[in-house]
Amino acid sequence: MGRSDHPISEFIQISDQRRYLLKDLSCKIRTTGHDKKPSRLVTLFAGCVIFAFTSAGCSTTAPQQSSSRFLAWSDAQPAYRLQTGDQLSIVHPYSPELNQDVTILPDGRIVLPLVGAASAADKAPEELAQDLENKYLSELKEPDITVIPRTIGPMKFVVGGEVGNPGIFTYTGRIGVVEALFTAGGFEDTANRSTVALIRRSEDDQPMLKVIDVAAILSGTGTEADVPLQQYDVLYVPKSTVAEVGTWVDLYITRILPFNRGFSYSLNKTLE
Repeated sequence: MGRSDHPISEFIQISDQRRYLLKDLSCKIRTTGHDKKPSRLVTLFAGCVIFAFTSAGCSTTAPQQSSSRFLAWSDAQPAYRLQTGDQLSIVHPYSPELNQDVTILPDGRIVLPLVGAASAADKAPEELAQDLENKYLSELKEPDITVIPRTIGPMKFVVGGEVGNPGIFTYTGRIGVVEALFTAGGFEDTANRSTVALIRRSEDDQPMLKVIDVAAILSGTGTEADVPLQQYDVLYVPKSTVAEVGTWVDLYITRILPFNRGFSYSLNKTLE
């Protein structure tokens, strides 16, 4: 059984070493080629971590995490969902005068003639086309609309734990787990390179967990290949076991960036 096949119940007991997150508080947001000031989200995260771990210092046992926290992992490639910065062609085959090229704005909307603003981010192109047809019913007899993505915006992902520069990153094109970790400054000496947690939002807006043996990938001794990241993936590098990810998810993801349709919007609003 590979590490990625271990049930989460094997990782329920959380380490008593509560200091592993404290050094992450100085993390900075980076994009490829450009540094940015830390966002309000990261500042809020830092305050939450300081409070949580200071309070936890009086307890001898960290709260245990439920094994139902994560869904079973699926490698299925989900349908692409539009995001801020994507450039789209809105095509009316029978009303070409309404054809328009638009860019999804930072608030997740597009602006169109006759109907005004429409929500577009986090929808599949076909889903957006259906929504637009409904909006145009008051203006056109039988609206028929096609949405064609022309330019895709950058991917956003999160890296936390025992890496040199944890934070939120943007990347244009495809990127795998190994490259993403090096983008975040590489491993600290204290990192457990054999149990890197990859957290991904499922189609049902629930977090899935995959444990990746990056040490084996780097050495060429493992049977698993590098894993391509998807939009809003979260990587966490623990000190000891992946059990630590439960507390990190509670402090950072669940309470500040919930796993629902607002997850992507929260990231967009912070990073734009």
